[in-house]
Amino acid sequence: MVVMGKVYTVRCKGLDNEGRGIVEFNNSTFSVPYLLPGEKAEISLVYGKNKTWAKLERVLTYSPDRVEMSCPVFRRCGGCTLMHMSYEAQLRWKQEYVARVVSQICAALDPPKILPILGVQGDPFYYRNKIHATFAVNSRGETVLGLYEESSHRVVPIRLCAIEQPVAARIRKTVLRFARAQRIPVYNEDTGRGILRHLMFRVANDGSVMVVVVVGQGIFREKSLLADAIVKNHPEVRTVVLNYNTKKTTMVLGDREETLYGSGYLEDVVGGCEFRLSPRSFYQVNSPQMERLYRTAIDFAALRPRDSVVDAYCGIGTITLLLAKAEPAAQITGVELNPEAVADAKNNAKSNRLSNASFVCADAGSFLKEMAVRSQKLSVLVLDPPRSGCSEEFLRACCMLRPERIIYISCNPETFARDCRFLSAHYHLTRVQPVDMFAQVAKVELVGKLERRRF
Repeated sequence: MVVMGKVYTVRCKGLDNEGRGIVEFNNSTFSVPYLLPGEKAEISLVYGKNKTWAKLERVLTYSPDRVEMSCPVFRRCGGCTLMHMSYEAQLRWKQEYVARVVSQICAALDPPKILPILGVQGDPFYYRNKIHATFAVNSRGETVLGLYEESSHRVVPIRLCAIEQPVAARIRKTVLRFARAQRIPVYNEDTGRGILRHLMFRVANDGSVMVVVVVGQGIFREKSLLADAIVKNHPEVRTVVLNYNTKKTTMVLGDREETLYGSGYLEDVVGGCEFRLSPRSFYQVNSPQMERLYRTAIDFAALRPRDSVVDAYCGIGTITLLLAKAEPAAQITGVELNPEAVADAKNNAKSNRLSNASFVCADAGSFLKEMAVRSQKLSVLVLDPPRSGCSEEFLRACCMLRPERIIYISCNPETFARDCRFLSAHYHLTRVQPVDMFAQVAKVELVGKLERRRF
């Protein structure tokens, strides 16, 4: 049961690490979404079963950094947590956030040089190259497509998202019209019945599109008709894939796929290298910023001929191959636990004719530990772990192997700082480059360079 409390007038003193406004009253501190530093506002407290949280009711005095929101479902969706803030202010906050988190691990050590954040060049909207929508049924019994409301399983219908590439809205409209006309049942999470679950897109730099339709049953009789409707109305679509996810799970994609049109994969070019993307491939969602992120990593790596390099968590080999191209006389090894990603990476290396890149399907920590046991030398270790960061076992393996330089790409400054603290006895964090991969969202990517200490 949720109970609303009375309304309080407060003044915002700053932003927390999630981009929410910080307010203090009655000897308590609360984080308030969509509130900016310096603003005076009315908030209410919401009392849930296990916690109490604050809700913004009305802004009384506005910050000069506040802007008009360009999305009609901004606060309902909850995906774009900073859209009410000017882009210049977003970049300032992200720069300060990285500096604050990094300084906490370096207070007693040599402070690194934190470079100015690389913001989006041009329009900070309509950039996402991977788009996901969920099928649902509204109160009138109509099929809709949209995004989950924040902290819930309620779907907010979306027509045009301000951070998605616009082609997604056009294809979404075609699919929705088809689903309604054919009266295809929507998958029900509670009963496990129904067909349509999710719709996913990937968009390449040249505008070509992959469409993935996720269904909850093994039989979908209208699948060929749907693929025909998509391709007929959208010539930019290169392939349509049907993904079967029949399990009761929050995961979007299932294990089985069927290609309905085209090759079943999408091709894209980054940094002069061609990459084949399957529906499950990990790929950065902002293509122009991805190029700048990876260029920074390559510059930090400063590869020399005959360098030995390991790219941990390499996925489909994006960074591995860019490193191999940057220094053809170095030997680059990508390590990845997902066998499908390794197969994609090997195909990508072959198509780019990069013989100095190889790939191993293994746990990255175990692979590094084996290298150390064999007394193998490593010049550079590149890692791009998940948001949760590296395991302690992996970090211990790094310290055993003792590469000269570690290039750490992170989408979470806090786990990055935690891992750098662990490595600090052996490594000095010398440089940090923040990169804004997620305009309008309270997230920031960074690249850190760690150099082995000389004792």
